[in-house]
Amino acid sequence: MTQFVDWDLAAATAGVLGKSGPRVSYAEAVGVVADLHRLSVEAAGHVADYTGLQPRMPDLPVRVVDRRDWARANVDGLRKVINPLFTRLAGDRQPSALAQTIGSRLTGVQAGTVLAYLSGRVLGQYEVFSADPGQLLLIAPNIVEVERKLRADPRDFRLWVCLHEVTHRTQ
Repeated sequence: MTQFVDWDLAAATAGVLGKSGPRVSYAEAVGVVADLHRLSVEAAGHVADYTGLQPRMPDLPVRVVDRRDWARANVDGLRKVINPLFTRLAGDRQPSALAQTIGSRLTGVQAGTVLAYLSGRVLGQYEVFSADPGQLLLIAPNIVEVERKLRADPRDFRLWVCLHEVTHRTQ
């Protein structure tokens, strides 16, 4: 099968070009992850109570990730969506080996560059393509970085992010 995007190169590019997270101690990192897990469960209760909506399928536990893991999850999701689309659009036409090699690497670097940029800006995402029925991702370094910039109360800010993202999952 013709590969139009070198997805492994996209993930590697995102990992290399993505900015590093804020400085946190190991204990603080463990605490942030635990808070986000706990607050996502609390948020799910608030969303269900307020909306009256109940999920039709059991929700997967929230996945707290760093920027590189977020980019990798999105590469996996894009691969599942883009590859069949490109295959269908191309039909029987096959690019030359040279065009395929250069083209897939070029698009891989482009995709990785975009994901590297976004990986430093997204707080959370309900990622629907790489898991069934979908999985809620919370990007811990970005949440910590923004709450510090805003001088927000960490618990309140983290709960707000969880409420926002759990609402998307519930929808």
